[in-house]
Amino acid sequence: MAGSDKDKLQKLIDQRNQLEERIKRQKMKLDSQERQRDTRRKILAGAYLLEKYKDKPEELKNLLDKFLSRPADRELFNLNINTPKTE
Repeated sequence: MAGSDKDKLQKLIDQRNQLEERIKRQKMKLDSQERQRDTRRKILAGAYLLEKYKDKPEELKNLLDKFLSRPADRELFNLNINTPKTE
């Protein structure tokens, strides 16, 4: 009888572990999908700004100069790497 109860307990523990693993995988999937959506939003917003300012590159550069702080990002737009402008 005791063995049967232990077997039942072990079966429940195994089921719980499997369920926790399924939950973890589902969360990871949702997180990945949200990162993809966020990346797509950024690409579209960036494409819009590039199109909007294609005839006004200095205005775009001034906007980005206030926004970008990482040297590698600033370098992409030929901005001074060390001193972002602030308002």
